[in-house]
Amino acid sequence: MCPPAIRPAVAVLVAMLAAKGISVLRNSYPIERGYEDLVGKLTSVGAHIERVE
Repeated sequence: MCPPAIRPAVAVLVAMLAAKGISVLRNSYPIERGYEDLVGKLTSVGAHIERVE
């Protein structure tokens, strides 16, 4: 579950990107609210992110 504050939520996301295996982040609204097209930016540098509605 994503923390409600923007910076801790992104810290969790970065930790998930560094972890081995598959990670699932639920309720990513705080990240989407604070960072425009973060998924697109991360995938452009090689991250494998799948966004599910």
